[in-house]
Amino acid sequence: MKTRPCWRACGHSWNQPKIRRPPSRRKPKRRRRAWGPFPLIFCRNVMIYFDKPTQQDVVNRLAACLEPGGCLFVGHAESLNGLAHPLQYVQPATYRKGAPGGARA
Repeated sequence: MKTRPCWRACGHSWNQPKIRRPPSRRKPKRRRRAWGPFPLIFCRNVMIYFDKPTQQDVVNRLAACLEPGGCLFVGHAESLNGLAHPLQYVQPATYRKGAPGGARA
């Protein structure tokens, strides 16, 4: 069995052909379909790095992935105050998606 070397000599150094190729310029595909539903989602200490519009988008996408009565856990330094979302505040860093028909789970 003959194998190709992963690295090859190039002057005084070694390189790998795959690394030398320029990066592709195509846009990554965005998933339109939500995953889930999940009973729990942990997204801790992530949203503090996003601006408000991105936080809004992330929270709405995560809420869409929660099953009715499911919980979203965020970091203690994070808050969903000031964002429009379908989640109910439970306690610091914990939010619950309402059950269908507005009944509490």
